[in-house]
This record gives sequence, C-alpha cells and structure tokens, in this order.
Amino acid sequence: MKRGLAAHLSAYVLLQYDWSETSLILDLFTRERGRLAVAAKGAKRPYSQLRGVLLPFQRLSVSLGRGSDDAHAEVHTLRSAEWAGGAPMPSGGALFTGFYLNELLLRLLARQDPHAALFDAYAQVLPVLAAADEAQSQAGLRAFELMSANVFEQMYFSTDWKGVVLILQADSRAAAEAILGRRPPFVGVPYGSDMRLLVRQGATPTVMFGPGDVRDAHAADEHVALDEVAACARVLAAWVVRELAVA
Repeated sequence: MKRGLAAHLSAYVLLQYDWSETSLILDLFTRERGRLAVAAKGAKRPYSQLRGVLLPFQRLSVSLGRGSDDAHAEVHTLRSAEWAGGAPMPSGGALFTGFYLNELLLRLLARQDPHAALFDAYAQVLPVLAAADEAQSQAGLRAFELMSANVFEQMYFSTDWKGVVLILQADSRAAAEAILGRRPPFVGVPYGSDMRLLVRQGATPTVMFGPGDVRDAHAADEHVALDEVAACARVLAAWVVRELAVA
C-alpha cells in the first residue's frame, strides 16, 4: 500500500460521547485492530455527513488519519466513515440487549487487541436481534456470551497457564494473609492495564497485585496511601521469601 493511503477498517460504534460542541469521541470495535478510541471532529455539525452514519449496531467502513498505525496512540482521528450495510436498528427489548453486548465488549476487550472471530460473531448476532424473535434473540445472545467467555479464557487463562496462574494467585494470597491478616479476593477486572503486554506479547502468566484503588486512578486527585504502599512491599517480600524457600 502506498504511503499516505489510509487503510479501511470494518467497524461498529460501541460507545460515543461528547468531546466538544461539534465533535465526538467514539469507541470503535474493528475487525482488524480491535477496540480503538477515535476522535470524530465536526461530527455534530448540522451538515456533517457523519451525523447519520456514526450509529450503534451499523457496520461501517472507516479510515483513520495520519499516525493511525501508531500502537502507542491513545486516540486516533477519524478520516472518513461510510455505512457498510447491515440489519435495521434493533428496537424494544432487543435494543437493550444490543447495548448489553456493547457493554460486554467494552469491559472484556483491551484496546488495540484484535479478535476477528468475535467481531464476526457480533456482526452475525445483530440481525438476529433486529428480527425481534424472542427465542432466536435469546439463543443468539447466549451463543455470543459463550464465545466471549472463550475469548476471555484464551486471553488470560490458556490451557498451559492455568496451573501456573492458580499457583501464583494462591501463593500471593497466602503471603498477603500472613502479612495483612486477610486474604484478598482473586477476581477479574473490567479495565485494561499493562498486564496485557506481559500476557499477550510476553507470553508470561501474570497476576496483578498492588496498592491503591482503581477508582482513584487517572483522576485529578489520583493518589495511593503510603501505608498501603508499605503493606504491599511487605507482602511482595514475603511472597519472594516463600517462593525461594520452595525452590
């Protein structure tokens, strides 16, 4: 492909919110590059061609501006968007089901982590929702949920890693209980982190553990209490001692 020509991506709008009086920020689910944050400049202007295109549940063909291939870019610029065909907009209860699917993808997938099979499954279930057949809608929904669960398992708990991850979480929780007097829960979380780089690119089984509250992250008053930092350091030291003792 010649330099300067923008590649077209197949995409759906999962979420949009106001950026300014005339522009929007979109969370796009693309087949080729996964979830992307995209700025649609001027999309809210009365005569913008994007006003009737950037709708949920409609397949789009989009192109991004210069630098769109930068994996470290937080937000890309929308260059163009065209309707690529698809089913009518779901209505009634099916509309809420559609938004549930969008929320599921927003919580499940990290940015710039493509899953073509999941994209295709999403594209296939939308016409089922639009058909307004309750039985078929429920069957399509359950099938999509099952595929989403399988994708999540492949992302973070491959067959070869399950035992390693379980040992990691068991040992780290035991060390935390010895220091803190309580055992922290082992849970999945709906936000992204650099842990995905270790798991996906580094092929390293990983458990995330640390001080603070994610609700305070990336905010004006972002902070971590010093006593929590000290407690975390003691837990990690105790965990290293336990691992060396076993070795």
